[in-house]
Amino acid sequence: MNKVSSFFLSVTGFISVLFLAFLLVLFSISKCNPNNRWSESRKKEFCKQCEEETDTIKSLRIVFCRFDDKQLDSVLIIDKRKESRWDSFYVYPENTQSRDWPEVWCHNQLFLKDTILLVVHGEKPFVLCHMKMAVWPQFTQFSEGYGCRLKQYDIDGQTYIMPEVRIHKRG
Repeated sequence: MNKVSSFFLSVTGFISVLFLAFLLVLFSISKCNPNNRWSESRKKEFCKQCEEETDTIKSLRIVFCRFDDKQLDSVLIIDKRKESRWDSFYVYPENTQSRDWPEVWCHNQLFLKDTILLVVHGEKPFVLCHMKMAVWPQFTQFSEGYGCRLKQYDIDGQTYIMPEVRIHKRG
């Protein structure tokens, strides 16, 4: 063997050893730590708390489909509890890049059992009710977690299953 081929073999051997060491280190740090895993009892308790005991939502994303800019300069939200007006406030669109799907974030606390009226200029109020929460997994490379978010709701009597409220322009 000449000097060039022996040098090439020693360099490729060294690179192979480095690559194997890299894989070993990557594998050892990427394993999910057992201390970050949820026990079955903890999961059940969290599910019960989220789905049965949660009675409010503190941050609600509302996406509007096919509305004009003038209609969405502000949206009045009326919170009705037992047929009487409990609270009302305005929210304003935040997503100005995509005018096809403008969105608003309602950061006021809303009760899941209340009826929420969404008043958009030039439209009959949209009736949001029967909101339900659900558990959803939040896994990372190093841990296991779960969150509680909106799962289901009714708009004008039609049931939707998705994590944000979507309002489609009538007609």
